[in-house]
This record gives sequence, C-alpha cells and structure tokens, in this order.
Amino acid sequence: MRKFGWIGAALVVNGASSVMGQEREASLVRLVVPGSSFDIMLAMPKNPTTTVDLGWSPDALVLHLIGGELAIPFENFETMFEAMNVLRSPVGASHVYDLRKVGAQPVALYVVPRLMETPAKLN
Repeated sequence: MRKFGWIGAALVVNGASSVMGQEREASLVRLVVPGSSFDIMLAMPKNPTTTVDLGWSPDALVLHLIGGELAIPFENFETMFEAMNVLRSPVGASHVYDLRKVGAQPVALYVVPRLMETPAKLN
C-alpha cells in the first residue's frame, strides 16, 4: 500500500509542475557594444511575469525562445519574420537566480549584427 501512496504523490507533483510550465512573455534588452559591428540582446521574462496567452495570439505568431521557457507574441507575420532573422539562435542560455523572485529566471544571450535593420519591437 505504501508503494501506491508514493506513486500518487509523484503524479500530483508532476501534474502541478506541468501547469507551472507555461511560457513567459520575453522582454528584449539591447546592449550596444562600442567600436564593434555587433550588439548584444538579452531575452528575459517581463516584470511582472506574464504568460503567453495563445488565445490572444495563435501559435503560428509566437516566437519560442530557449527551450520553450520564453516566448515573444507578434501581431503580424512581417514583424515575426524580421525577428526570426535577427534572433536565429542564442549564443548562450541559462537560469539566473534573482533574490526578489522565487526560483531561477531564464535568460538568453543573442549576438546581433549592427548592420542588420532590426524590427521596432526588438529595439
């Protein structure tokens, strides 16, 4: 009987963690590197934390970042396509512990060529 109690507890914990596994809306911060041909962009969760509502933006208009933890919703395909060209793949992704929040926060780092025109949403 104890075995079934542990299995039930594991299922409850697994179910609770999948509910909290929603994608958070990302905020992009552009860092200008003087004297170089590139800029650095950081993607991190918006403050206060908001989740991406797929009822507002269909799945086709959401750019998923770093393993499905962060996402950026778009209103049209042109802006999303421009952002996809700029944010092709992260240089690095990690979790940063923030003392003001509970748990670690996902952060992604992108290197963006300065010569490319970046969409207004990413500036």
